[in-house]
Amino acid sequence: MGAKWHGAALFCANALHACGLWFSLSIAALDRYAHTHRCNPKDCVDAIIVPGAALRGSRPSPFLASRLERALELWREQGCCAHIVVSGGQGSDECVSEASAMHRYLAEQGVPDGLIIDESHSTTTRENMRYSRQLIEEHLGVGMRVAVVSTDYHLPRCAMFAASEVLDAVSVGASSAHRAWSRGYIREAAALTRAILPTYGIPILIALVCMP
Repeated sequence: MGAKWHGAALFCANALHACGLWFSLSIAALDRYAHTHRCNPKDCVDAIIVPGAALRGSRPSPFLASRLERALELWREQGCCAHIVVSGGQGSDECVSEASAMHRYLAEQGVPDGLIIDESHSTTTRENMRYSRQLIEEHLGVGMRVAVVSTDYHLPRCAMFAASEVLDAVSVGASSAHRAWSRGYIREAAALTRAILPTYGIPILIALVCMP
């Protein structure tokens, strides 16, 4: 019985150690990725995808507004001709869809309605990329060059799902608010882990079992 409990305790200790190491490496990788994607791409893009985030009433929260301002900066720098896809559905606690709030914000900043494409059904990052691709193909055609603009630490998941949708995409990061840094990075590390778990979960489990 003692040996059995010792083995179980050792397994739990190894699991906790592996989880801590994984999250530390994940956060470091997210931070590194964020720092390397804060510059605008030199090549012009046909469309800019902005994934949604929380609202304040019917208006974008400061967190979401930072993504929109970053998208506007890129849009203006590249000649005000790219389409902007605002992607986000309506949450149970929201009075309008995130896409609608973002559309209004961009229109107030001078973006023509004809250049704003609303995607108002997505509820996850994967759906942001999937439904945005469908709308881009419907409005602009296949093989368009796109930029995905989101909060810096959110970009790895955006890039992963954009690649899975075969989007020719470049990532552009908007700086995260300092007060939300730790919470945002930890939540994103957990979400990224959940996204890749089906692929890497079994090898990780085997490694844990085989650890001395």
